[in-house]
Amino acid sequence: MTIQIYDLAAANSEVRFSPFCWRVKLALAFKGLKFESIPIRFVEKNRIAFSGQKLLPVLVDNEKVIVDSWDIARYLDKFYPTESNLLLENQSKLLNYYTQLSVQPLILKMVILDIFNCIDVGDRDYFRTSREARFGNSLELIKIPAEQGILLLQQVLQPIRLILQEQPFLGGNTPDYQDFIAASPLLMTRFVSSLQFFEPTDPIFIWLEKILDLYGGLARNSPTIYSKEI
Repeated sequence: MTIQIYDLAAANSEVRFSPFCWRVKLALAFKGLKFESIPIRFVEKNRIAFSGQKLLPVLVDNEKVIVDSWDIARYLDKFYPTESNLLLENQSKLLNYYTQLSVQPLILKMVILDIFNCIDVGDRDYFRTSREARFGNSLELIKIPAEQGILLLQQVLQPIRLILQEQPFLGGNTPDYQDFIAASPLLMTRFVSSLQFFEPTDPIFIWLEKILDLYGGLARNSPTIYSKEI
């Protein structure tokens, strides 16, 4: 049976924008595993009730059900060993917290209205209510102006930029789960927004282009809200 991943979808079900789901899809491709990506919307949590929780991603491998992108990566390393592992636990865990606490919230505030506008109409009340409760303000006031946000993002990402000035990937000469963690919120922006964060000469831009081309262009060829309907 093909591995399945339940994957957050926009109104156009071919557009998948969850950073955490993208980490898992890149991890599966890293392992050379075929998978089926099953679209699910915010208000369809009943479809993943079998997982015992309400968050994506959910990975189903035969009779095994694994949740949480970090735990899925650990599962793939354990049950699908390859010459190199996805995870270097300490380094990747530090980057995981840094991305979730510093990078991803900032990017989300920049594109929060883009996400609201691209998701299914039936998801919008849930999205507005849950995100306004999280940030303590209306979506319109949560949104950070692009120019201000880009300046902040340049500062927040400077440690990553410095590493990428020395080596092609965060994992060294080849990518690993550190790259997928750091790239995931930037990939989210690609699928829901027209914002451009980096100049073509920026090491982060060059690195992200490489990520987009990995595994036969898995991320580059994935539809965005600007793609024609499939």
